[in-house]
Amino acid sequence: MRKIIIGVMGPGENATHTDIENAYQLGKLIAQQGWMLLTGSVHEAPA
Repeated sequence: MRKIIIGVMGPGENATHTDIENAYQLGKLIAQQGWMLLTGSVHEAPA
C-alpha cells in the first residue's frame, strides 16, 4: 500500500506567528490521517 505524501512549503525565516501556528495545525491534521509530511521553505523564489 502506498503512503500519501503531502508537501507543505513556507516562507522560512519570514514566517509570521500566524504562519507558524497554521503550519503546526496543518501538520497535526496531516499526521492524524497517517499521511507523510514533506516540508520545506525558500529564502527567495527559484530563478
